[in-house]
Amino acid sequence: SDILPGTKAGELKAALTVSNKATAEVIIASGGAAVLDQENTEITETMKIQVTAEDASKKEYSLKLMFADGQGTQEDPYQVATAYHLNNVRRYLDAYYVQTADINLGVSPWNEGAGWNPIGDDKDYPDYGNPFSGIYDGQNHTISGLTINRPDEYDIGLFGYMTGKVENYELIHQSEVKNLKLDNISITGKQKVGSIAGQNYYNSKIIDCEAT
Repeated sequence: SDILPGTKAGELKAALTVSNKATAEVIIASGGAAVLDQENTEITETMKIQVTAEDASKKEYSLKLMFADGQGTQEDPYQVATAYHLNNVRRYLDAYYVQTADINLGVSPWNEGAGWNPIGDDKDYPDYGNPFSGIYDGQNHTISGLTINRPDEYDIGLFGYMTGKVENYELIHQSEVKNLKLDNISITGKQKVGSIAGQNYYNSKIIDCEAT
């Protein structure tokens, strides 16, 4: 299961559907020992849920934070530190992001088969489709080993399709990818192919980025 940063243990337990005779506890790792989390403690990346069924049997489920930290806002952007975090950008296409570490995509599973799945697309054209309409600040970090092998597809790049965020035909804010370096990339596509973005459309900008 995936959860957002800032989720409290109590919120997570309340969201679980269990019978009156079954219980669920959130457990975190503390000094190598598993301890019950407190209701108002934020979930960390080292965690699991332990569910006790009606027959007293127990089962544990691992949890992962989708991002290192943040709330996806301009004031508190989601923090992207791993390839797993980067892949989750596609789940919140209009949010704010900062990259906090170099990321290697030249490893499994990101470089296997068709490789990286570009973030954002316009497959619903002539509607707006599913573009990346957020702000991604690489903070001068590097993404290396980007591999895409999709010779029959379009909108091919780290980001497939970028456009400004629009609601009710009104521009809310422009889309940006900035301060980002791509190194040792290999990209194959049919049409609208780029390194940072395959298609950089309405009110979107790529600023101070480089690719080799």
